[in-house]
Amino acid sequence: MRAERPGVSLSTIQANDAGLVAGLAWQAGADWFDTSTGTWRVDTADEPSLAMARYWDGLITEGLVVDEPLYSESHVTDLQQGCSLTLIGALWSAANISRFVPELAGRWGVAPVPAWDEPAAGNYGGSTMALPEGAPHPDAAMEFARWVSTSPDAIAAAAPASTAFPANTTLTEVWGEETERANTFVRGMDLPRVASEAAATVDPSWEWGPSMAEGFNRLNDETAALAGTPGGLQEALRRWQDVTVELMRQRGFEVVD
Repeated sequence: MRAERPGVSLSTIQANDAGLVAGLAWQAGADWFDTSTGTWRVDTADEPSLAMARYWDGLITEGLVVDEPLYSESHVTDLQQGCSLTLIGALWSAANISRFVPELAGRWGVAPVPAWDEPAAGNYGGSTMALPEGAPHPDAAMEFARWVSTSPDAIAAAAPASTAFPANTTLTEVWGEETERANTFVRGMDLPRVASEAAATVDPSWEWGPSMAEGFNRLNDETAALAGTPGGLQEALRRWQDVTVELMRQRGFEVVD
């Protein structure tokens, strides 16, 4: 492929997207945070994480994968011109692709991320609903939250704009039907089957650390600073380990070495 089309890459990855890095580490079997002993243990540079990072560092260094922001102007151009053949993303990525390159409808498929050993998946992103303290209509807000989370009508209402997987797994079949009905871009991609099989392999024992919003910002800082350097993603995870432990201890968390 490289000899015939030297400008073509296998895929695009946004290495300074901490959510994506976390999802790939999760999928590889990483265990960044652990509170099972009653104190915090942090290991963002464990072997599964570094193995994942070595893999992507190698592909980037060899020019097989491009490290650039997803859905940036250059990335969209690469997709349109067939210069980037795949995209590593979550289920909601299908809706993004349909908005950025609608002319490519019917030319996309979906497949699980290749597993390291047994079939496995990790979460990339997600959403939640929060009720602020002092909200004037808490009962109405909770009623809406229950409707959004449990009603097939809510799935149908969101389907034209979203391909996000439902948190309530009893709605998976409805989600698949409504998503394919409302979004012509995903028809024929076999998205519901692949999504359901992947969702069943997500390890629920994964733990998040405290203040992940700030933590992700710090990880993005590290990956951005090392972009384009050999082994950059591996080194970013090592640096982030030290930064994370220091910040947690400053905030009074007990972190064991």
